[in-house]
Amino acid sequence: MLMLEISGTFLLFPGDAQWGTWNAVMEDPEWKQLLERIAFYKIGHHGSHNATPKDFVEAMIPRIFVLWRRR
Repeated sequence: MLMLEISGTFLLFPGDAQWGTWNAVMEDPEWKQLLERIAFYKIGHHGSHNATPKDFVEAMIPRIFVLWRRR
C-alpha cells in the first residue's frame, strides 16, 4: 500500500493489498487519519471482492473524489 502526498493532495495506491493489510491499516489511528484525506484511489486487484473492503468505502470515503480503474 502506497500513499503519496503531492501539493497537499493525497493519492492512495493499494497495490495487491488484501484483507489482512486493509484490516491493519484501518485499525491504525495514524493511517486512519491519512485515509480520511485521500482525493484519489486506484482500485486494487482489478476490482476483486477482497481488494477494497466495503467498510473502507463506507467509512473512509465520505466525499466525492477521483476513482480510477484500468479497463
